[in-house]
Amino acid sequence: MELRVWTDGIERVVCGVTDVTTCRDVIVALARTVGKTGRYWLIETCHGRQRRLPAAERLLARYLTCRYQNSIILITSGVMLV
Repeated sequence: MELRVWTDGIERVVCGVTDVTTCRDVIVALARTVGKTGRYWLIETCHGRQRRLPAAERLLARYLTCRYQNSIILITSGVMLV
């Protein structure tokens, strides 16, 4: 499955997401793609509410069980270390 994630104001697609893919896996893949290091986390936005997702949370399980699938936005946020 594919997940859409906003990073630095740009929508990116993470491919190959399975039922065992965690937030940490997605963050590492995105950091490698954009070539930035730092401390990042995913923030779930759904109907105006935001929630920081735990690193070990399995994204696909959460996404598929949410009744607002079309309204979930995942955003990377964090501190960039140079």
